[in-house]
Amino acid sequence: GLAAVLGIVRGHHGAINVYSEPNKGTSFKILFPALQQEAASSAPKLHETDTWRGNGTILVVDDEEIVRNLARKMLEKAGFTVMTATKGREAVEIYSTQFNDIDLVLLDMSMPHMDGEEAFAQIRLIRPNAKVILASGYNKQDVMERFTGKGLMDFIQKPFVVAELTNVVQRALDKSATSTAYVGV
Repeated sequence: GLAAVLGIVRGHHGAINVYSEPNKGTSFKILFPALQQEAASSAPKLHETDTWRGNGTILVVDDEEIVRNLARKMLEKAGFTVMTATKGREAVEIYSTQFNDIDLVLLDMSMPHMDGEEAFAQIRLIRPNAKVILASGYNKQDVMERFTGKGLMDFIQKPFVVAELTNVVQRALDKSATSTAYVGV
């Protein structure tokens, strides 16, 4: 939980100060930079239209049941068939036997036993042009730097909403549809 909060705060160029004393408790101060101008609407916009519908199969991998089920419902509403896995190792097993049927993998970064980074590497060994979107509470810049040149399609920061998730999925599928050289996309 705190790692996710830190990722979100850093994503907004903020900081967290922690004060803790034995027998007195702990307090957290979250600091954000002041705006120089009035904030614009931050409501996410879909790539083309609010009614965009996809098709195909997406494997959703997350160890948190509520996140997994929410992502599944969002993607099914957008027109996708959704498979789920609770751990990285389970995702790799599913992908290894059904990779021809899976169009995209939505993969949580932080899971016990086999994390998202290791599962991503295993999935790419099975299929070098596998389309994978990482999901995490960590900040996008930190994650993208770790995956530069490894073929990651995109990243979505948790918690996400329908419009953000649909937009990221649409961009990833559009990238792969317009790409002639898959490997290393």
